[in-house]
Amino acid sequence: MSTNQHTTTNINNTMKENKKNASTQTTLSGSHPSTSLNQVLSEFHHSKCIREREALERLMRRYETGRQRNLRMVREFENSLI
Repeated sequence: MSTNQHTTTNINNTMKENKKNASTQTTLSGSHPSTSLNQVLSEFHHSKCIREREALERLMRRYETGRQRNLRMVREFENSLI
């Protein structure tokens, strides 16, 4: 599946989910909120940014762990020379 097809599928799923949610929600005036394409795209982009940030944080934790391990090994090696 290409990136565009995947994005379109995700947007369609988000729109369906918003329609389900809208059927149970009302505004202060008592009417059901309508979901605009702009709102769906905004929500999709926001959730995509969150997922990417979480993935980056996981990678950074791995990098830091590896870096800390390397520093510890260097210290141990230097101490063994003394």
